[in-house]
Amino acid sequence: MPLMSVFGQNCTACDITVSDNSSDLNLAAANQTVCITGNFTFTRGISFNNYATVICIDETVTFNPAYQNGIASTEYNLYGSWNMNNGNICGNCTINNYGTLSNFSAIDGTLNHFSTIPISVTNLNINSNGVLNIGDNSVFNVTGAMTNNNEIILGGTLNVSGSFTNNSDGEIENNGSISVGGAFSNNGDMCSSTCGEVTVGGSFVNNGGAGLGYDTNSNSNCGELSVCVNGGTVNNGVIGNQVTQNCPLLPCPPPTPLALDTLVLQVQQQGEQLYFKWQATQNLPRGGLFLIEESADGQNFKPIFRQPFIDTDQKDCQWHYPNPRFSKAYYRLSFASSLGVKPLSWAWATFYSPSQPPFSLFPNPTEDILKLQFADNTLLLQAFQIEILGAQGRAYRQIKAADLAQVSDNQIVINVGFLPAGLYFLRFQNATQNYILSFIKK
Repeated sequence: MPLMSVFGQNCTACDITVSDNSSDLNLAAANQTVCITGNFTFTRGISFNNYATVICIDETVTFNPAYQNGIASTEYNLYGSWNMNNGNICGNCTINNYGTLSNFSAIDGTLNHFSTIPISVTNLNINSNGVLNIGDNSVFNVTGAMTNNNEIILGGTLNVSGSFTNNSDGEIENNGSISVGGAFSNNGDMCSSTCGEVTVGGSFVNNGGAGLGYDTNSNSNCGELSVCVNGGTVNNGVIGNQVTQNCPLLPCPPPTPLALDTLVLQVQQQGEQLYFKWQATQNLPRGGLFLIEESADGQNFKPIFRQPFIDTDQKDCQWHYPNPRFSKAYYRLSFASSLGVKPLSWAWATFYSPSQPPFSLFPNPTEDILKLQFADNTLLLQAFQIEILGAQGRAYRQIKAADLAQVSDNQIVINVGFLPAGLYFLRFQNATQNYILSFIKK
């Protein structure tokens, strides 16, 4: 799939800029950044030649019928506005919407709606391979009828004015709220990792083989739901024992923040590029968003990369940053989750330097001791300071060179058994150098 990267809130670092309809869009080299800017209708030809491509839509664009559904095996980031001319979101393509997307009637690929600007369509079909992911604080409106044949991941709000049918292959993960003005026919499963809300103005039918707050595949309860049905309820399926049926809706519990040890970030410099690797040490809710932010001073951060988190099995992630702007910088990784209904929940990992440290840190994770292994004693003969920092910057311990009576085998051993379990940072500083590595205390 062509590569899609994000370098900020708007489209920047453009190799090719398309601002009018004067010529075809043809890529002659790999790894180019294509920025679509201006307000126009693009009716010319498009050929990516299977090259890895960055596509960023910054203002308003309408494509001709050949491309109105998007291009297969392509990923888009939309910051501006895209009118799809009553098309379908194409199969095997992904749209990450941070702006305005309009005028489509079906989803064959993946739509990640993270914008605070609501999407409104007349009727909507989510087809057999389609995925609709509605982020926290995002709203999706269907003024007519809606049918789901695959998957809906909900952290925000889904409003359906007409009828809503969740077919037998349909799965809904509801961590936000669903409002249906007409009848709701459920033939699949609806689950929640928090307390999803469902309001139905018409009748609600939970058909045979379907589960509400119940996973019919594993035959187990699958989360708490708060349900209000104004037009009567018929249940021929299974309703989990965590489903509360009450009008008006009972309130959901407040958002639960992510554990601070959820994210571990590593930054390594190789040649002229920085390589970022991060790992979720526990399952994360789908529908969230990874952010990597950069700062020259450790205080003023700017986002340089965003990646939607879709699959709870996606634990190992990586990204490379060509030609960093600063010779010395700080980086932090954040995760915007769907925990709770509102607002977003975050976990922070901060204060990373791209410089390769002259020592290794092990064992990691650890239960009681940390070892710093140096290649030689060059740095150990100078004045230095070591700090143990919490994820929010709290200093738990400070060690100076003068505090160490003797260092053998170019190795420093530090007792961390007193720390509570979680994510921490070790900072090594001398007169000219500053290195920070993360570790997990079990």
